[in-house]
Amino acid sequence: MDRIGRRAMLAGVLAGLAGAAGAQVIVAPGNNVGRLYTPERGSAERAALMDAARPPIEGALGVPVIFVVQVLNTDGTWAYLQAVPHNPDGSPMDWRRTRLAADWEAGFMSDIAMVLMRRGRHGWQVVDWVMGPTDVYWYGWVMDYGLPERLFLR
Repeated sequence: MDRIGRRAMLAGVLAGLAGAAGAQVIVAPGNNVGRLYTPERGSAERAALMDAARPPIEGALGVPVIFVVQVLNTDGTWAYLQAVPHNPDGSPMDWRRTRLAADWEAGFMSDIAMVLMRRGRHGWQVVDWVMGPTDVYWYGWVMDYGLPERLFLR
């Protein structure tokens, strides 16, 4: 999956399902974001968030990653991660060795990963994500999911 992420793919799938079945697809907003906090380094909650966010980003890049966190906010139900992927040893990513090398070389992407998550019955689940946005991609999530901007800010 390219840097466009899951939202575009999901929108297409939902539109196809609605059109094929003649049904209306409704995504209920989850705007009940309460008091925000950043889980402490080394905490089980932070580890669970990183573990949930890692698979789609590793899939997009084709290499294992750890995150250098820029923003991590949660209210215990919704969570937002904005981070720069690094190699597992902590060294900076060599973007030429990733699946997005051509986009990186052409200047079509940033080094930022953005991941929106929600806690479900089985822990943290990725709701949407993007790798390499060149604009304020999360603003679409404000609109799509009815979330307050403060979830996405430092």
